[in-house]
Amino acid sequence: MDFPAESCQSRLNILIPKLQEVNNCLSDLLSCSNMPLSSPGRLHLSVPENTPPPPTASQAILRLKEQNHLLTQEVTEKSERITQLEQEKSALLKQLFDAHARSTHEGSTLDSTFI
Repeated sequence: MDFPAESCQSRLNILIPKLQEVNNCLSDLLSCSNMPLSSPGRLHLSVPENTPPPPTASQAILRLKEQNHLLTQEVTEKSERITQLEQEKSALLKQLFDAHARSTHEGSTLDSTFI
């Protein structure tokens, strides 16, 4: 049987680098937001007049940090739920093996009385 804590840790070891990668990509996007959009190799985007101005870099960073915090919190909650379910699974498997062992033992006792 696998241990729930090790399984949860391995999932976190997979998710944390992915979150860091997303953060790096978002940081790259934010750093590029100060560059002109019409430079060579970039698309020229027109912004409709009625759209609100884009957030400042500090506002965007704060928003991304908040989103990162919420995502990290969600991952933690999901990991805890996975751990709980794995513990329940282990307990159920133990009960199943115990019941199987009892039924096998009872069956062999009955078989010996007929001999």
